[in-house]
Amino acid sequence: MDNFYNLLILEDDEYSLENLRISLSPIKNYKITFCSNPDDALSYLNQKFDLIISDLKLPGSSGVDIIKEFKLTSPAIKSIIITGYSDEPLIIRALKEGINDIIKKPYEEIELHNSIKNQLKQINLEKENILLKEKVEKENIVLKSQLNKKIIDDEYLIVGESKLIKDILSKAIIISKHGLNTLISGESGTGKELLARYIHRNGPRKNQPFVPINCAEISPSIFESELFGYEKGSFTDAHISRAGLVEVANNGILYLDEVTEIPHSLQSKLLRVVEESKVRRLGSNDWLKVDIQIISSTNRNIDDAITKGILRNDLFHRLSETQIFLPPLRERTDDFELLIKYFINKYEQLLDLKAPIINAQQFNIIRQADWPGNLRQLSNFLKAFCLFGNEWDFDDFIHNTENGYSFNRMESDCFKFSEGTMLELEEAKYWLINRALNKFNGNKSKTAEHLGITYQGLLKMLNKRGM
Repeated sequence: MDNFYNLLILEDDEYSLENLRISLSPIKNYKITFCSNPDDALSYLNQKFDLIISDLKLPGSSGVDIIKEFKLTSPAIKSIIITGYSDEPLIIRALKEGINDIIKKPYEEIELHNSIKNQLKQINLEKENILLKEKVEKENIVLKSQLNKKIIDDEYLIVGESKLIKDILSKAIIISKHGLNTLISGESGTGKELLARYIHRNGPRKNQPFVPINCAEISPSIFESELFGYEKGSFTDAHISRAGLVEVANNGILYLDEVTEIPHSLQSKLLRVVEESKVRRLGSNDWLKVDIQIISSTNRNIDDAITKGILRNDLFHRLSETQIFLPPLRERTDDFELLIKYFINKYEQLLDLKAPIINAQQFNIIRQADWPGNLRQLSNFLKAFCLFGNEWDFDDFIHNTENGYSFNRMESDCFKFSEGTMLELEEAKYWLINRALNKFNGNKSKTAEHLGITYQGLLKMLNKRGM
């Protein structure tokens, strides 16, 4: 065995302890701690051992009880009990408590050595299984990322012929080439993640992982373990070791969506990752080198987030070697014709149908609407138009828009019911959501709390509307 193992031996009989010392001392890849009483052994509880060997009956305690204490802090520890007694109930209890092997005195030296080798072999197998699971997990994340990339490569958000969009894409190419940490800002639905993917697929990291994280969706209680990973036994539910998303993104791009939602207590740890290019799993003393480009995004006012202490100023500067602002759809009027053609063509092919023709008056209504959900909302609307355009009266849509409760009413200070229909009630719900989003600068967590609904419920409503 080429690995190095840490063993603890507890034996209260001095003669037996010395025999164990002599028997095991020639083995070079064992580091052995010898203890002659339970208190001495328990003083090593915070140290990590691979195997504990203990006499069954000890002064004021038993080997089973001592091993149970060690298993609380190191669940993976293996154990061997040595006993000169034929106390069957005690031996049965030992087996029920998960003792891996029992050796009865007197025993041959080879019997002890074989038992130790068997336990250490089991440790190696378990470690190999953990590494295999981590490898599969990493590969699954990478494959999922690559699949998403393949699906999104031809998406609508990069469609545009205006100077504004062309300038943004030109800057993105430079960012790709030089691997700059980048902060992308813009309203919800403007295409921040797709721009991050555009940077990924146009640079030297294109064949490496793209790992997206929605910082607002991860509970603060598990954020650290998700980001940095953990070792088996590092906390109550850590039954296996797991690589964090920073580690998974090694050699690729880590995308931090809604970066201002990272718990403040973890921002200093992320700062260290960025500054020193290394990460340490929870429960580990080892630092792992990582080579990642970080792209962050937010729909909040970043200066306001820094002023209020929501985002650390030093972390902001490390994450924003350069910045890109994605304009809202209402400011991209030169791109509307191309976007509409793109969407109509996309959904005609996807849905295998022929869409109705949009006339000039209808085009102007679409072009002049506010579109608070930006490109995502436009996509959803045109998909519905392709499906139901022959069944709905577009003039009614125009009328409703002109009367202000389709899009423009979303920006009003108060919602006014003009016809008292259920459609207006639905519009009122989204008007209320939009007002709350504006109040909290796009922060969905605070918006959901303010409205008295769950975060997942809010996301479901926003996705339904394309906001």
